[in-house]
Amino acid sequence: MSEIIILANSWRPGGRCIAGINVNTGKWVRPIPMGNTHAIPENKVLNFGLLDVIEIQLSGKKPKPTEKYQMENEYISSLNWKKTGKKKIVEIKKYCENEGLILHSNSDFVETSVLEKKSPSNWKSLQLIETNVRFNHHLVLRTH
Repeated sequence: MSEIIILANSWRPGGRCIAGINVNTGKWVRPIPMGNTHAIPENKVLNFGLLDVIEIQLSGKKPKPTEKYQMENEYISSLNWKKTGKKKIVEIKKYCENEGLILHSNSDFVETSVLEKKSPSNWKSLQLIETNVRFNHHLVLRTH
């Protein structure tokens, strides 16, 4: 079992897409079911919010190389997830990346040619940064 701090919970065709930090590894993970859409059924994640810690079973398997730009994707073994806690913003600051470019670019999107110049182990489609800009929560999540 893995514990994930939910940092993204968005709609996508066919259901939801969630992503967060794996508490055990400190790395991003986007749990996805097998299938064409990789959407998680909405009724399985409606009760989970940002900063909730959930226990899930990851399979350890990654999608095909054709989906290579989202290196955080990992197949799930079961949709029997449970909430085990909730983090405070101060507790997740250690996961912020405040050096370098945001998602490989100064632009609001990333060209695939930029990724192709990098080693696949350095690709990322999720990133948590702390900003100097005043928002309600002072943390901004940018996804690709």
